[in-house]
Amino acid sequence: MINTTIVVENSFIALINKHRLSKISKCVFEHFNIFTAELSLSIVGDDEIMVLNKKYRLINSSTDVLSFPNKDSNPETGIRYYGDVVISYPAAVRQFSEYHDSVSEEIFLLTIHGILHLLDFDHKNQIENKIMFNLQNTIFQKVKSKVNA
Repeated sequence: MINTTIVVENSFIALINKHRLSKISKCVFEHFNIFTAELSLSIVGDDEIMVLNKKYRLINSSTDVLSFPNKDSNPETGIRYYGDVVISYPAAVRQFSEYHDSVSEEIFLLTIHGILHLLDFDHKNQIENKIMFNLQNTIFQKVKSKVNA
């Protein structure tokens, strides 16, 4: 079971389909043959993500997505807790039209991106970048067809 705890800032709650985000999380983990996992996904505003970016990355600006990997297991269930993904809804609004048809698709992509970071993928150099973004796009196409079905 993939258990995704989804927290949405009040001002965006009517704009987010939590059920679809749960399905996306499940699809990403299952792509890697991981069938039991826990994670947290938060949709926030620019101010909150900027505070987190400054505190944890020492960058004093907002960003689209942050990931906080974890290797612990939930003591109550024994299931591995992979960590937290935080997405800026306003950033998704600003950048969706460059690559996607809707803000929802951008949120889906940012969710996939964030979970890939929880699974130890990164894009710090050219090789990692190519691997991660190819994988992200492959999973996005797969997830898009399943989520919209």
